Amino acid sequence: MDDEISSQVQVSSSGIGPEGGLAAESITIEDASVDNITAQTVIVNQGNIGHVQAFDVSVHDGGIARAEAGEIQVVDGGIGLAQATSVSLSDGAASLVVAQHAALQNSSVAVLLARSVSGDARVLIDMRAGAALGLAFGLTLTAIRLILARRHF
Repeated sequence: MDDEISSQVQVSSSGIGPEGGLAAESITIEDASVDNITAQTVIVNQGNIGHVQAFDVSVHDGGIARAEAGEIQVVDGGIGLAQATSVSLSDGAASLVVAQHAALQNSSVAVLLARSVSGDARVLIDMRAGAALGLAFGLTLTAIRLILARRHF
């Protein structure tokens, strides 16, 4: 099925939205799942999206596997990969957040790469920890190569 294109689309059902995805100016998801969305504004209430490309994404009680946007706001939900200028996560969880600014409240993030961070959150790996892990990995790999090179002589 080809992508549906219009100025405003609302998907509300307890089931799966159109296959192939949606493209519109504004899309609202209510208690439904959609594979792929391209829009200016996306609002998700108790729904799920596989991949979204938009300027503004807002999720409440839902989840997104991958989001590329200018602004992403998640409340009581989860996101796999969030790539945006600004990410706001409240009472939620994310696997990977890449942003200029991240505002985190009562949330968990596995990997956080952001220029500025505000709020309180549990972060497994941030930019400093990532740099330290990279340095430790590089030194370990160099040491292993030196040891193996000595054995060949």
